[in-house]
Amino acid sequence: MPTKRTRYEDLKLAGDELTSDELWEGIRQLARDDRFAAVVAWLERSEAAWTLQAGASENALEHGKLASIAGSLGALVRLKAQLREKLRKPKDTAPPSPAD
Repeated sequence: MPTKRTRYEDLKLAGDELTSDELWEGIRQLARDDRFAAVVAWLERSEAAWTLQAGASENALEHGKLASIAGSLGALVRLKAQLREKLRKPKDTAPPSPAD
């Protein structure tokens, strides 16, 4: 993973080289940094904004807009679910203790 690249284009090029396993391991490592909360906040606020747009009265009769908003919101919800799943702590697979 690049350490000094901050331009989106540079990060995209570097990211294109990652395998799926490398990608998710990199995200897990980033999530250990408290600053990753900013990414989660961005996702949450984006979902809230798209949800407001979906319910906005000015869009009620704009079926094309509603379809676009719904598609965007659905994609964001799926991305969040995927991120949540990948960051979930693995279940404790240790056998129960004799006291249990």
